[in-house]
Amino acid sequence: MTCAIGTLLKMIAEYSEKQMTWVLTIIPEANGDEKGVLRPNLIRSLAKFIKEHPDVDRATMVYALEEIDMDDLEKDARSHRKIQGGTITDAMLTVIEWKYNAAKKPLM
Repeated sequence: MTCAIGTLLKMIAEYSEKQMTWVLTIIPEANGDEKGVLRPNLIRSLAKFIKEHPDVDRATMVYALEEIDMDDLEKDARSHRKIQGGTITDAMLTVIEWKYNAAKKPLM
């Protein structure tokens, strides 16, 4: 949790209050009372997502986040960074975007 607070302090200049509120409320909405979900990389990834996609559908994002195992997401992002380069945040963002877009598509 201490890392998450440090992350938030660094992000204040880059993101609006509305974007930060969205991030800090959607994580627990998708994960309930689960401990350890307010992770710095997840916070940064979701903040970047909402900044790039301000018209995001909240219910769809909640569903997408519910479908992601946060431990696996972070582990896979670290592996991706070692192989492909880039940042953990960007690797996580790619998965989140994919899950969000998949959740938007109607089932046939």
